[in-house]
Amino acid sequence: CRGGLWPSPAALRVCLLTLLSGFRSRPPHIVVAGPPPKQGGDPQRTDHVPQAVEYIWPMTLFNFPLVTEKEDDGLLQGLTSIARKGYKRYLDETLPKELAADPVFRKEFEEADGSRYTLAFLRWQKRVFSMRARVPVEELDWDGKPVPKYQGVSYEWRELYEDANFKNLVRKIESLSNTFMKQLTDHYRKERLRIFVWAEPYRPGDFQRPHGHTGAQIAGVFTTRYSEDEEGRGQR
Repeated sequence: CRGGLWPSPAALRVCLLTLLSGFRSRPPHIVVAGPPPKQGGDPQRTDHVPQAVEYIWPMTLFNFPLVTEKEDDGLLQGLTSIARKGYKRYLDETLPKELAADPVFRKEFEEADGSRYTLAFLRWQKRVFSMRARVPVEELDWDGKPVPKYQGVSYEWRELYEDANFKNLVRKIESLSNTFMKQLTDHYRKERLRIFVWAEPYRPGDFQRPHGHTGAQIAGVFTTRYSEDEEGRGQR
């Protein structure tokens, strides 16, 4: 997520999911949704990665191991901590300012369901990334709704964007994404992808509706912490 406009129009959205309370973690993978890959391939190629494949027409879901066991604890704990602190700061400091500054947004928020906190946090993160990468906010997972820049609201998240683990994660995502795109066609050339990573912490009662990612060639999920309660309900 380095700044600047990149010549390639390709876009990638990856959702970094975190849990807001202490639970055990499961093996971290990235789940990528995209068009089906081409058939066949050279068995001598060395750019393959282990993967599980599921087909949900018209998409293919890939499950990639994204970090090694040695990297597991430090990377996951570090990113989880950053996301939890950033989310709490947003709820305590930023969201009240947004609601006070925008009566229309406040009305929509008050009438919304349990996904409203997650969507509001994503809305703020779009503006943060847009300003850092110098790209129009409308190009970031656009849902047709405005993403205003409010006076008196901070759009900085240096703890995340300057974190070494986060930068390493983005590099790995870019490498795996280029590998995936190369499997689709022999004519694909390695590109500098625009990678937008955002955090989605879930508290008890929070959820996300079924949705799409407009304009993204690839969309994925990287879960840094996950658990199930006694009834088998997942919590992140």
